[in-house]
Amino acid sequence: MSNDRGAPPWVRGVIEGFYGKPFSHQERIELLRFLGRHGFDCYVYAPKDDPRHREHWRDPYAADELSRFRELAGEAERHGIRFLYALAPGLTYDASQPDDFVLLEAKIRAVIEAGARGIALLFDDLTGDSTTLDPQLQASVIRRVYDLVTAIDDRLAFWFIGNFYCGDAAEIRGEGGFWRALYGRSALEYFAAYAQHVPASVPMLWTGPAVFSARVTEGDMKEICAMVGRPVILWDNFPVNDTLRDQLFVGPYVGRDPGIAGVLHGVVLNLMSQAAANQIPLATAAEFLSDGERYDPERALERAIEAASPSPGAARHLATFVAQHRGHPVLAGSDTAQELAALTTAAFAADDLDPQRVAALRFHLEQLRDNEAHLTAAFTDAPLLAEIAPWSRQMGRLARAALAGLDVLAGDASRDGFVSLRDESRAADHLVAATRLPGALQPFVAGAGETVDRFAELFAAIESRLEPARRW
Repeated sequence: MSNDRGAPPWVRGVIEGFYGKPFSHQERIELLRFLGRHGFDCYVYAPKDDPRHREHWRDPYAADELSRFRELAGEAERHGIRFLYALAPGLTYDASQPDDFVLLEAKIRAVIEAGARGIALLFDDLTGDSTTLDPQLQASVIRRVYDLVTAIDDRLAFWFIGNFYCGDAAEIRGEGGFWRALYGRSALEYFAAYAQHVPASVPMLWTGPAVFSARVTEGDMKEICAMVGRPVILWDNFPVNDTLRDQLFVGPYVGRDPGIAGVLHGVVLNLMSQAAANQIPLATAAEFLSDGERYDPERALERAIEAASPSPGAARHLATFVAQHRGHPVLAGSDTAQELAALTTAAFAADDLDPQRVAALRFHLEQLRDNEAHLTAAFTDAPLLAEIAPWSRQMGRLARAALAGLDVLAGDASRDGFVSLRDESRAADHLVAATRLPGALQPFVAGAGETVDRFAELFAAIESRLEPARRW
């Protein structure tokens, strides 16, 4: 199943597959234009909270909705993008009701007539009482839909994802892991059923060693492809933030081996709900997917920021913001607010605070404090500003509190004022210069990193010097 990078059938795409408010029609139009400019070739429509995609999949789309699909498909084609529609009937599909497949067929025919150039059938995130948890039933539905799609037009793409959609080969062979405990069946039962019913040429989506994978290696993917016995497309849960909605991920694409291009059928990246902000990490991923061997994440990030900015000055201010939101609690090699961490360490390294090092820290904090105003002036009417505003505002709060703490240490302000600003800033929801992985997500993660909180580190350093306050 080796593929030449950049040549068919290597897929370089994105999937609107997150939980939460779906993108607007205009946001999708802008996304398609962006994807075309950056060498992507596929967009998959799969928003979990479009009721007609998942919970109420039986309900047909209205004429105006199909008209919008037609416009999206046309826009995609103009930019060299294949528009795929994904349908997720598994929650309520009932094979004992003949009308269910009739309704499934009607939905698929309608979106294909509206211009979809492929169909993805999704059985991810099913509950314990779904009838499609039966491996034979699930595989037979996949086969019927495959037959339908190819009968309509054999040039159409067809992919699927099962309810087992992640794990490493050792875990699957050992029949262990979270998913085995959840469903009471082995992934191997499903793979065998797919092999029995579904042609081996049909690609299957897979999220890697876990739902959120710190690393995706060539070796891991080679084993999975061999075990599955069919082409595998990596559904990469980056930069998606639907389960981490207080965090924004605008750093570079890291933790993936360049060699996966020789093993996989392709990669589709699951998106954040912030449509415009996606463009920064996606631009870096586009460079990796184009030439992973030469990929430099730092230079790619610089280019992404420049491309998203109307001027060099605007790019500098955006880079300041991105530096505080480039980390990820899962992605290997991803770190956040590196300059703030280094300046804090330097300023508080000695018993006696060094005036020059404290001044450097103060200057950096002033840049963070004023960043929202700088961005507002530089990005007139940019959708990006509205999306990042909660984080930009929080960054200002945190920086003001830290500056107040430095004022206390200098003898220029009261401790009570600092404590008040610190506590007010820490009460806000949006994480800045920090990454956090809730404990409830641990079963869905492979290679989780430690919690990072640079402002907490800075506040702790300030507090350690308040009794007694040291002057410089």
